[in-house]
Formats: sequence, structure tokens, C-alpha cells
Amino acid sequence: MTQAPLVIDWLSDATLKELLARPDRCRELFDSTALVASLIDQLAPATRDTQWYRPAGIWMDYRWVAAGGFKGQPRQGCVEIGYRVHPHYRRRGLATALVSWLCQRAASAGLSHVLAVTQPDNQPSQAVLTQQGFEYRGDFLADQGETLQRWQCALNKRQP
Repeated sequence: MTQAPLVIDWLSDATLKELLARPDRCRELFDSTALVASLIDQLAPATRDTQWYRPAGIWMDYRWVAAGGFKGQPRQGCVEIGYRVHPHYRRRGLATALVSWLCQRAASAGLSHVLAVTQPDNQPSQAVLTQQGFEYRGDFLADQGETLQRWQCALNKRQP
């Protein structure tokens, strides 16, 4: 039996509402039901700018197994991304596929850079970013007092 190929696509409003109705699945993909509720609210006006708030997902094994997206509107040609993979589906290249897909979308929108943030001890995420052409840009102190790492990718130097 062959496995169906993975599918990466933007999550519909209906899918987001279905995930919110299933808090366990919602937390597996987004770590928080509050984040999904906030995204639904931001997408409600259906303006052109909502493209920068709609999450994407990876569909595999008849379920959403990873999610990610842009974390707001671009500024000065740069947009920040975030991503998360269901714990049972990690170490299969899904984060790499999702980061690559998001970078392609940012490049198609005419942006020059993509930014990502990781925790200093998250070596798997750092490996994904390095593989996708991101460069470490230093540590910073987040609002909650947590030290995080900033990574940036110049889209014109990136190999698809």
C-alpha cells in the first residue's frame, strides 16, 4: 500500500473552527486554543491583509499534522513565520516542507526576507532553518523575559 502524498495548503475558516471545537487537536497543532480563536477573529474582516494571518497546514494520514504561517503583515520587505508539527509526526521533514512552502509564498509576494524565532535549545528547528537558508542573527529577550534566537533568510539567496 502506498502512502498518499502530503498536502500543504491554507486552512479554511471552516477548518479553523473545526480545530477550535476540538481543543486536543487544536493544542497539538497550535499549542493554544486562544491562538486559533485570535486567528479566526483576525480573518473575519476578509480584507486583503488577512493573507498574512491565515495559517497553512500539512494534511497527511487523513488529518492535519502540522501548521504554520505568517505572524502578521510584512514590514520593510520582511515577514515573520511560525510553525509547529504534531509530536507524533516530528522528524519526518514536515517542518522543512512547511518552512520551504512559506518562504516560496513570501518570495511570490515580492518580499526580500523571512524571519523566524526559536528557543535556544530547539536544535531540530534550528536545523530546519539552517537547511532552508536561514542565518542566525543573535539572541534577544522576549516580552515574557525568555531568551529567544532570531533567524533570517534572504529570499534572493535561497535555493528552493
